[in-house]
Amino acid sequence: MFENNIIQISNRSTTNINLHIYYCGSEECSPNQSWGSKVVDHFLIYYIHEGKGILQVNNVSYDLHEGQGFLVSPNTVTYFVADNDEPWKYSWVGFSGNIATEYLYRANLSVNSPTYTDKNDDDFLEECFNNMIEFAKFGLGHNRYCKMMAVLYNIIAYLRDIADKEAVKEKLIDSEFYYVRKALEFIKMNFSKEISIAEISRYVNIDRKYLHHVFKNNLNMSPQKYVINYRMKKACEIMKNSMLSISGIARSVGYKDQFQFSKMFKKTIGISPSQYKRNLKNDNSSTNENKDNQIRLLNQIIEQKDREINELKQFINDHYNPII
Repeated sequence: MFENNIIQISNRSTTNINLHIYYCGSEECSPNQSWGSKVVDHFLIYYIHEGKGILQVNNVSYDLHEGQGFLVSPNTVTYFVADNDEPWKYSWVGFSGNIATEYLYRANLSVNSPTYTDKNDDDFLEECFNNMIEFAKFGLGHNRYCKMMAVLYNIIAYLRDIADKEAVKEKLIDSEFYYVRKALEFIKMNFSKEISIAEISRYVNIDRKYLHHVFKNNLNMSPQKYVINYRMKKACEIMKNSMLSISGIARSVGYKDQFQFSKMFKKTIGISPSQYKRNLKNDNSSTNENKDNQIRLLNQIIEQKDREINELKQFINDHYNPII
């Protein structure tokens, strides 16, 4: 059963200069129960066991839920409130010390980055905070402070692991985007030539297997498929804007064999290049016919207006009697 606890551990006269715990606690909040706005002179790390709520730090809001947590930093205006329908249950530990800021910075926790997300399924953080509360209840005779400090170090180390994994993931994503951009650059410059996947790999400076991986991961298709799609797209553009023959279009997009080009075009676009050209011609004929109809309609309107003007002139001549 989740209990509400606030347990004082130390005061300013009994502190470790490097890292020390002031207090810890847990609470099952009522709907819309809030904390702050207020400022403290130490750090607090919260972990959300259940429910959800909103954190506001320097007027920036964060929606948080079970499995996430947040940092309250010293000398920073902070406010948080439980959700009305699913109020959160959370635990916390308050601490300070000369190395606290540096440790939290390495865990990517600060005023500007006050939240974290535990994506692992091992319940490690939840157990840590539960142990922190249990050790705090032991009293002074059970060496509780050393045990609690060990838990705090475990919490911070775990948060650093989370930050390191995210950093590696972001770096990997950035590098994959770079490789994809380089590969697309090569394809754009050389699609009219006979290019191989090996040549693309050499240009990007990665092996073929990894090139295939980054394409599938970022574009959801293989490099071969992308090259074919790009060539067919360019072939369609050429057909719309030139009178080249099918063989000329094939050569323009890197195919020496017209029949191979036609086969890939039909497989990709759904119709043969010849049919595509006929469709374009029919579309143009329809467009020209529409334009002719519009011109005829406009001429009819002009003729009607001319007749109305002439009738008005005749009326004026018939009914206008100048005064002599």
